[in-house]
Amino acid sequence: CRFILNRVDIIILREEISRRYLKEAGINRPRVFVTADATFSIEPPHYNKDLIRQKLLKAFQDEVGDVMIGITVLGGYFLNRKRHDLLKRYVRSLVSCIDSIVNELNANIIFVPQVVARSEITMMHMIKRLIENKKRVFIINEDLSPEDVMKIIGCMDIFIGTRMHSNIFALIMNVPPVAIAYEHKTYGIMEMLGLENWILDINNINERELISKVRNLHKSLFEIKKNMLEAVYWARAKSLSSAKIVRAFCEASLKN
Repeated sequence: CRFILNRVDIIILREEISRRYLKEAGINRPRVFVTADATFSIEPPHYNKDLIRQKLLKAFQDEVGDVMIGITVLGGYFLNRKRHDLLKRYVRSLVSCIDSIVNELNANIIFVPQVVARSEITMMHMIKRLIENKKRVFIINEDLSPEDVMKIIGCMDIFIGTRMHSNIFALIMNVPPVAIAYEHKTYGIMEMLGLENWILDINNINERELISKVRNLHKSLFEIKKNMLEAVYWARAKSLSSAKIVRAFCEASLKN
């Protein structure tokens, strides 16, 4: 690793936790910049939110609720590699949370395919089979473009995301997420935006805490969305600065 780093001129990181890891490893060169995940540089797509939301609600026929909640999951293969008990707790927590919020918030649930992989589609269907009110749950099986995924997420009222980039899509579309963290990047990115209260560690996941976070997020929607706008604007500027850093470095190298 150090041999490779000796041949690198700059390192650009997307959050502060990675910088701390480098520091703890005694790596202080080359020069390190902390910007933001490149996904934040994507502008929200132009779309008719009301039209797409109505199309999504047609999937529920007569079971239309007041709140629409989007969910992304990890595949069982990934979770089972870590611990089999983690896979069971993850599924149980999502099932219990969905059963609870469908009734409490009169919600409709849409599973969004951030990553179209057999294990993740299987996970979505496994969770749906265990849910009591299946009529309130819809799974999108299509392989959608990033723009179409963003449009669908933009129609949600709140979001529960295990896939970090689906959470970033939600942030860009001003949809508050509860982020289930399976790697440190989720903590780093959410903390960077001042959203550390809406993270749940997948290794300690339980239905009680997940339900509580979703419930409290829904209660605080207006305030959170107002603060998110400024935070995402800042993250977009930081993300775009990565290209400026690379350009400045290349120009300086050419001059030398």
